[in-house]
Amino acid sequence: MVFDVIAFLRDNGIQYFEEGANVQRGWVGVRCPFCYDHSNHGGFNLAKGYYNCWKCGGHRVIAYIQELLRVPEHEAIDIYDDYSSRTTILQHLNDKKVAKAKKVDMPGEELGKFHRRYLLGRGFDPDYISTKYQVKGTGPVGSFKLRLMVPIIYHGQLVSFSGRDITGKQVIRYKTCSVEESVINPKHVLYNLDNCKKDWVGVVEGPFDCWRMGDDYCAGLGTTFTDQQIRLLSFYDKVVFLFDSEPEAQARAEKYGMQLSSLGVKKVIVADIETNKDPAEFSERMAERVRRKVGELL
Repeated sequence: MVFDVIAFLRDNGIQYFEEGANVQRGWVGVRCPFCYDHSNHGGFNLAKGYYNCWKCGGHRVIAYIQELLRVPEHEAIDIYDDYSSRTTILQHLNDKKVAKAKKVDMPGEELGKFHRRYLLGRGFDPDYISTKYQVKGTGPVGSFKLRLMVPIIYHGQLVSFSGRDITGKQVIRYKTCSVEESVINPKHVLYNLDNCKKDWVGVVEGPFDCWRMGDDYCAGLGTTFTDQQIRLLSFYDKVVFLFDSEPEAQARAEKYGMQLSSLGVKKVIVADIETNKDPAEFSERMAERVRRKVGELL
């Protein structure tokens, strides 16, 4: 949910400007507490809830609360969560699909010969993938028939799952558990985030890309990222986007990078890997070369 900027500023007696000098449409202007601003160069984006100063750059909203109210980080986090949990009537109307499940039962058994053959054909070790990522396979019947079942795990809990067609004949290549049957909306989390434990994170598009690149890489489960996924990325100091080289994909990465910079991420890199392949299609040698290059960029 988006930080309720107006309510926070009003409740704390902070002067704000909805129009005038330095205030763009869709923003609320404030005096920036980080650079002793006297002309409301600071601003909150009303749609996204993030903070940016036209003089000193983007800052995390939690850092803004700390600086403004002179409170410790844990108290600022509580304040942020409070003003982010207030749901407006409009949000109630828009939130038609809500994750309701308390537990997720992912279909599938141990990988069969067809699942193993599919993984081998794409250059993956079936035993490693099934053990490391808890991937299973389904048989020829059911709504998720003949798929590799990929669990979506967040903070150690199975919150949803996705199934990848192994036949090449099904209309839907990736079929994801419905929002209503998930513990958390799968587009509100990032795949493999539990294995991203450094101060930086690499961002790819899908689970197979993560498997190729390994730990410290997460995926948005699709070509677009939600506000909730961007917020999760904003908790890292450095973010590296490793999308394919198509102009459209690179433009999306640039867009997300700008959002993250405004949210206070110290360094955002849109890596140019100079290949037309997705990370999932890399050989292991190529993947290692890209990992080294990313390390140099960091």
